[in-house]
Amino acid sequence: MERAVEVPEGVDGTVEGVCVTIKGDLGEIKRCFNYPGVAISKSDKTIKISGKSPKRRDIAVLGTIQSHLDNMISGVQKEFVFNMTCVYAHFPMSVKVQGSDIQIQNFLGERNPRKLKVSEGVKVVVNGDEITLSGINKELVAQAAGKLEKACYKGNRDPRKFQDGIYPVGWHHD
Repeated sequence: MERAVEVPEGVDGTVEGVCVTIKGDLGEIKRCFNYPGVAISKSDKTIKISGKSPKRRDIAVLGTIQSHLDNMISGVQKEFVFNMTCVYAHFPMSVKVQGSDIQIQNFLGERNPRKLKVSEGVKVVVNGDEITLSGINKELVAQAAGKLEKACYKGNRDPRKFQDGIYPVGWHHD
C-alpha cells in the first residue's frame, strides 16, 4: 500500500526517518509520524507514505498521514484563519490579548477574568466582538479556537436562557 503527496513549487519538503519538515514562504512545520509498519520517503517533488499491511486500519493511517502532510503544505503557502464571535445578552463581556494570553472579562458578570494561553505560532486579533485566530499550523489554530470556546463554559445553567459565549463563525485560507 502506498500514498503520495506532491510538493508544489516554492515549498521544500525533507524527510528524516519518520519526521517530515515542510518549509514555505510563511514558515516551517516539522512533524514526526511514528507508527509501526509505516515508512516515509522522498523522491524529487513527491513524499511517499508506504505501509506493509493491507489491513483496513493501516490503510486508514496512511490516509491520515497524507491529510496531515496536505495540511502542512497548504499551511506554509496560505495561513489558516478561524473567525469567532462573542455573544452576550446579559453582561457585556470583553476579550483582550496580552502577549500569549487571552483574557475574557465580565463573562456572565464574573469579577475575575478567565485566562487561557495560546500556543506559539497562533496570532490572535480582537476587533470588537470579532476574534480572528490565524497561523500556518491548522491543528494549533483549531485547538486555540476550541480552547477559546471551552473557556466560556457556563456550568450548570440552562443553555436556552444563557447563550453567552464565544462561538466559531467559520474558517478559511488567507
